[in-house]
Amino acid sequence: MPKDITLDSQDESRQPFAQQSLCSLIGTCKLNGIEPHAYFKWIFEQVANKLPRSQYDKLLPWHCPKGRHGIE
Repeated sequence: MPKDITLDSQDESRQPFAQQSLCSLIGTCKLNGIEPHAYFKWIFEQVANKLPRSQYDKLLPWHCPKGRHGIE
């Protein structure tokens, strides 16, 4: 695996922006009691249902409906 795409936490400065963003979202999910896989499934459902871009701020982890997608 090329060094610039590894998940080595000691070399975070080399991680691409998208990878850092993904890791940040996963961590935010865990801190908010949201199961990350269910969260990303929920995001893709919302985008597939044509959520307007102006409402993308509603896709942040703490807006995920915990009863259906969260860690109980």
